[in-house]
Amino acid sequence: MTGPRDPRRHSVTVHRPADFDEFWAATLERLKAVPLRPSFEYSESRSTAEVAVFDVRYDSFDGLRIAGWYAVPRPEYVPPPYPALMLLPGYMSEPVIPKAWARRGYAAFAVAPRGKLRSNERFNPGYPGLLVHNIVDPNTYSYRGFYVDAVRAVETVLTRPEVDPDRVGVHGSSQGGALTVTTAALLGDVVACGAAGAPYLCGFMDAARLTHSYPYEEINEYLRVHPDHERAVTESVGYFDGINFAPKIRVPMMVYLGMEDDVCPPETGFAVYDALDCPKELHTYDRCGHDAGIFWEIEKVESFLAGHLKPAVPTPSGDTTAVTSGVTAGVTSGTALSVAADQASTPEVTDGEFEAYWARVDAELAASKARPVIDLVPSRSTDDFTGYEIRISSLGDYRLFGYLSVPKGEGPFPGILATPNHGSVNNPPHYEDRLRYVMLTIMHRGQRLADSPFAASYPGLLTEGIESEQTYVYRGIVADCLRGAEFLAGQPSVDPARLAVVGDDLAVLTAARRPVFSAVEVGGALLYQAAARESDPGYPLEELNDHLRARPDTADALARTLAFFDAGRHAAAVRADVRVSVPPEEPTAQSGRLARLAADLGSGTTRYVLTHEGQTDADAADRWLAERLGVPASSKFDRQRA
Repeated sequence: MTGPRDPRRHSVTVHRPADFDEFWAATLERLKAVPLRPSFEYSESRSTAEVAVFDVRYDSFDGLRIAGWYAVPRPEYVPPPYPALMLLPGYMSEPVIPKAWARRGYAAFAVAPRGKLRSNERFNPGYPGLLVHNIVDPNTYSYRGFYVDAVRAVETVLTRPEVDPDRVGVHGSSQGGALTVTTAALLGDVVACGAAGAPYLCGFMDAARLTHSYPYEEINEYLRVHPDHERAVTESVGYFDGINFAPKIRVPMMVYLGMEDDVCPPETGFAVYDALDCPKELHTYDRCGHDAGIFWEIEKVESFLAGHLKPAVPTPSGDTTAVTSGVTAGVTSGTALSVAADQASTPEVTDGEFEAYWARVDAELAASKARPVIDLVPSRSTDDFTGYEIRISSLGDYRLFGYLSVPKGEGPFPGILATPNHGSVNNPPHYEDRLRYVMLTIMHRGQRLADSPFAASYPGLLTEGIESEQTYVYRGIVADCLRGAEFLAGQPSVDPARLAVVGDDLAVLTAARRPVFSAVEVGGALLYQAAARESDPGYPLEELNDHLRARPDTADALARTLAFFDAGRHAAAVRADVRVSVPPEEPTAQSGRLARLAADLGSGTTRYVLTHEGQTDADAADRWLAERLGVPASSKFDRQRA
């Protein structure tokens, strides 16, 4: 079947085990035998004049030690007691320190359930991997402990004397949306409200049939290898399906969906909303994908949570006022510790120093042979393409990991290098891209699957070794991307005249140092003009401010190091066609970082103004690349499985 679909008309079928309630009652009863043992360690460098930040640890199901970040207003900024807001993580992402929510008057707790980086000492199934870990046995399935870790996070935050136990909210999107549903269901007498975006883990089996996107593609891959396990999988996931939890919720809930979500199909979102038997509201956004319309939705989420949790926030005069809607009103940051980059003198890096630095990187990389090992992965291979996992050496003989996929048929084919995102996990290439391109996604040093002997921290990676350009971790990370470019360009299945690189400013640096690409697609900027960041830009750039709070004497060194990695400094060396996605809030090169980067890359750069409709923007990016690489465009949402 091909063509558009109407998610409202699809019927989702979910197996509900007869002993569903008994299973979870027994799980929570077993949890009671595990002492909580909470600890809150104050983090001075990550705290500000307005917000105190704590590194949190507690014990959960089967005695696993779980981590989180707790951010709370200082009492002179907003007096206690505070409503608690539990921020629940997505599948791939690590929890961000929730200082922004604390400034809105919440005692905000971002939890890292088992398997996340700071909670994976005893349980580390990987990504991909978590979704199908022990999936045929509900007693040992990964999400049994994972769901309970979120429940126990609520218990942990309620040990704080400044928290009002009658005002506890839960919020998250994707996997965080799923955990919002399950936590509200399992703690019905504790949680006061929940806001769930694009909820994952709802209608597992229908979702796996409706999409080829990860994480649900993990189920499809598992069943390619174990087709005889389908019935056992269906029965097992019934214990964990959000649609089965939803009827147990009695508190107000908000659900918001992107109508063209290719990751968590909206059909399953409608199903979980229909299953809710509580005060509820649903917001849908046409032409939005897994973003679920968050550009427009975030103010509604803030208002919904504030209406039920009633945080007090400071007025501009410094007085506090209970706010029931529009929680962003009245928050000021004038008392915040400023560590903006203008404290540094920004030492000049001459053209000679710049070129010599990168010439040394090239020479060291050339001296380190790639020594590739390529392994076939049957679960990621189909009649249309063959999937591989690769390991290659980079700067310092560091072994990298990559996902490689090659279309079947007569080549050579156009190739795409996906440079790593800032985060611990990068997904394998999307199914639709694997049909048309030789795809290579690299994990840089420190990311999962390339985390030996160095494992990256989030937050923390952005400042690793930053006090010298010679020791800065991004020296190796850029080299890792360059090695990926060399590997892809050398594959016999690749047409060397049709190569593209996609990503953030790492894609720009890669194209500048390896002129093998005919197209560069830039969707973000991390290190570009980072030395001129705002005093509170949010994470990950806030890591630079955290670093300077602890080491203010290193401001000049930090600025000098960043100058070597500024995409604007590399822009003149890029010879390929370039496309930069620019938010509509940045109409001119003076008004935003991505608009400025597009200007630096030259007048021939295609400047795409985002619509903030995720699928519209994804389709536009796909068309641009397809035109330059000579293949048909594809809509990941509209293409359906037979």
